[in-house]
Amino acid sequence: MKSLSKKARSILKKIKTEKYTIKYDNFDLHTFKELLLKNPKIASTYMEGTNNYPPFEYLHQDVFDSLYKYEPQKIDEGDIDYDHLLNSQVMDAVIESPQYKELRGMTRLDKINAAVGTEIVGDKVKELVEELQDKYESLMDDLNQAAENVAQAQDNADGDEEEGEEGQGKSQAAIELEKAQAELEKAKKELSNVVQKKEKRSIGRMLDMAIDETHKTSDLITNWGIEQDPNFKRGGYQEKMKLLDKIKNSSKLKEIAALMGRYRKLAMSTFKNKVAKGINSIYDIELGKDLGKLIPTEISNLTNPILRKTFHKKFVENNLLQYKYIGKEKKAKGPIVVCIDSSGSMHGAPEVWAKSVAMGLLEIAKAEHRSLHVIHFDASNKHHLHTNSFLKKEAYDVKEVIDMAEFFASGGTLFEPPLELAKDKINDDKEFTKADIVFITDGNSTITNDWLKDFKSWKKSKNVTIHSILVDVTYHTDCSVNLFSDKVTKLASIRKGSDADKVAEIVFAAV
Repeated sequence: MKSLSKKARSILKKIKTEKYTIKYDNFDLHTFKELLLKNPKIASTYMEGTNNYPPFEYLHQDVFDSLYKYEPQKIDEGDIDYDHLLNSQVMDAVIESPQYKELRGMTRLDKINAAVGTEIVGDKVKELVEELQDKYESLMDDLNQAAENVAQAQDNADGDEEEGEEGQGKSQAAIELEKAQAELEKAKKELSNVVQKKEKRSIGRMLDMAIDETHKTSDLITNWGIEQDPNFKRGGYQEKMKLLDKIKNSSKLKEIAALMGRYRKLAMSTFKNKVAKGINSIYDIELGKDLGKLIPTEISNLTNPILRKTFHKKFVENNLLQYKYIGKEKKAKGPIVVCIDSSGSMHGAPEVWAKSVAMGLLEIAKAEHRSLHVIHFDASNKHHLHTNSFLKKEAYDVKEVIDMAEFFASGGTLFEPPLELAKDKINDDKEFTKADIVFITDGNSTITNDWLKDFKSWKKSKNVTIHSILVDVTYHTDCSVNLFSDKVTKLASIRKGSDADKVAEIVFAAV
C-alpha cells in the first residue's frame, strides 16, 4: 500500500492506531503468551498466521480473550487502525454468532476449555483472514486512493474560493469534491462488508466445531476424574493438556471413556439404591415381578414405548431382574480385588467393557471408602503380572487410572497365577484383608486338582467370595471358572448394549 499524505490520513482518521479488537490488560497478554509457550497447536497456528498475515498476531489474542475473559469488551472501531479493521470485522462476526454464547458458557475463566476453543477458532480464523487478505488490501488501496482524491478535490475547492470564482451553479472543483467524497463513502462501505454472509456462515460452523470439541474435552475430564486428582488441581495447564492429548490420541482410551462415563453413573445409581435399601442389608439379583425391588434398567424400560411391551411380557412371566435380599451384612464392606483377563482374545470390545466395569467398581470403592486392587492376567506367572492399586486412604490418582485402562498383555490365558496373586494380596496386605474377588474373563484354563483343593480351602478359611463374569460367550457351561467361583454370570453378547449394561449392574450390586 502506498503512503498517504497527511491530509488524506486525517480524512481517514488514522491518527489513532489501536491494534487489538478486544480490550485487554497485561494479565491477558501474559496468559496468552503462556498458552503459546505450552500449547504447540496454538503456537503453530500463531506462527503460520502471523507470517502470512501480520495483524493475525493481534487477532489470535482477540480470539482467546473473547473466549476466556469474564466479560470481554470490544474496542470502538473508530479507534482501530485501518490495517487491523479486518480483525475487527471477523471478531464482530464471531461475537454476533448465535453459537458464541453457548461456547462462552464453557470457556469463560476455564483455561483448558478456552484453549480448546482457541485451537479450533484460531485455526479457522487464520484460514479465513488469509483468504480475505488480498481482497481487503485491494479495498484498502481503493480507500486510500479515494481519500487522496478527496484531499486533492478539497485543495482545488479551497483554491476556487480564494480566487473568488463565481458561477450560476456549483464550481467544477466543488462538483469534483462531492464526487470524490461519494467515492470515499462507497469505498468505506465496501471495506466494512469484507466479511460477507458466506463467511459468517463459515464462522458459525467453526463455532459448532469448537462447541463439540469442548464438550468432548469436558466429558473426558469428567469421565477420567481428572479434576478429582489433587495433583492436577494444583498442577498447571500444560500437564492437564498433555494428559488430555494422550487420551484423545488413543482410540482405546476414548472408547473406554465413552462407556465408563455411563458405567460410573450406573455404579453410583446402584450404590445409592443400596443405601436407600438399608445400610445393614445386602442383596443379590433374581428373577421376579416385585415392582419395589426392580433394578433401575428394568424400570427405565417402562419409559420406552418399544420396550414397554417387553416389560409387560416379562412381568407376566415373572421374569424381571430384581434385587434379592439375602440377609444382614457388616456396615463396612471390605476391599475389592479385580482380576481382568488381558489375553489376546480379550482385545477390542471385551477389554473396553471389562475396564469400564473396573472403573465403575472404583467409583463404588471411593464412595464406600474401600480399597481396590486390579490384577491384569494372561499366561504369565504371578510375579510378572501387571497390577494397579487404589487405596482408600490415598487420593485419586488419574495417572494410575489411565495406566489401568491402557495396559494390555495380549498373551495366553492361565487362571491360577492371578488367583494366587490375589491370595497373596489378601494374606499379606492389611489393606486387603477380607477382600472379595471379581474375576473377568472370556476364556477357559487348565486347573490342577491339587491347586484347586488348596485354593478352595484357603477361600473358605478367609471367607472370600468370588464373582466371575464370562464375557462374550455362549458356551463354556462347564467352564473352569465354575470350579473356584461362588457365582458365575455370563455376558452372551458384548455388543448388545442392554445385555452388557445389565451384567455390569449385576456386578456393581454384588460388591
